[in-house]
Amino acid sequence: MLQITWSSYSLIEEYTRKARVIRNGEIIEIDPLEKIEKVKIEDFEFEEFVSDGLRTLLESIRAEHLEERTLRWLGHLERIKVLRGLGFFKPENVEFTLKVIAPLMQYESDDFSIMEVYGRGRLNGEKKEIHYFLYDKAKDGFTSMARVTGFTAAVITRLVAEGSCIYGVISPEILGMRADDTFTRIIKELKERGITIERW
Repeated sequence: MLQITWSSYSLIEEYTRKARVIRNGEIIEIDPLEKIEKVKIEDFEFEEFVSDGLRTLLESIRAEHLEERTLRWLGHLERIKVLRGLGFFKPENVEFTLKVIAPLMQYESDDFSIMEVYGRGRLNGEKKEIHYFLYDKAKDGFTSMARVTGFTAAVITRLVAEGSCIYGVISPEILGMRADDTFTRIIKELKERGITIERW
């Protein structure tokens, strides 16, 4: 199935905008393509780069080290690095660049979403590690990303309507910290809709 599931402009911005991360307890900005690494998740091989996706986590979570990494198919990031280095993504060139490369960014593949979350730290003085794995495939005419994000929003909307959840402008991690009710309900309902979520 030929598809492009993201805004081309947003995609390019991931490679040109500095990525904010926490290292040694400090928020710093780094070049997202300064280090490209290979990673294997389940039966898939990807390359990964540090992306600017922490947003509210930068302020709401006290951490010595915190970063988001985004996955791409093998070979993608080196090509992007060359295009960026040649100036194709500069503001004055990006419109023309997208006219050329956007049609080439469509691909034939089964649509899926995959995510791993690792955490390591101390809880009440005791060392703890946590690992979550999420996997989902397109189904019933919905892309996997539409399923993962849309179902999550729907569950939270129901929780607010029932009065079972705090409401207002709330960052997602705050909901996640209410593990005894909100978080548990969200995970349960996502699983009921066929989204794989495992913890170990």
